[in-house]
Amino acid sequence: MSLDRKSTSSVPATQTQPVPGPLPPVSQIRGAVAQPVVAAFLAGGVAGAVSRTVVSPLERLKILFQVQSVGREEYKLSVGKGLSKMWKEEGWR
Repeated sequence: MSLDRKSTSSVPATQTQPVPGPLPPVSQIRGAVAQPVVAAFLAGGVAGAVSRTVVSPLERLKILFQVQSVGREEYKLSVGKGLSKMWKEEGWR
């Protein structure tokens, strides 16, 4: 039984992988975010993302309530039950 093993590495021994540079200190990042313009920009982006995420399912449910046929009991539920029914039937999109 031979114990000779060949290198199975995909990178030849003569090539080296680049080493990433050091990350900026946390104080520099905090200083940049503390600037009023940057802070307002980030806060606006987060607020917009959260509002779209929260309001979109409610808008979808509102449309389903509006276009349902007369006499159908599909979405004649409370808002919470309607949202859970929508989540079960349609899932995340």
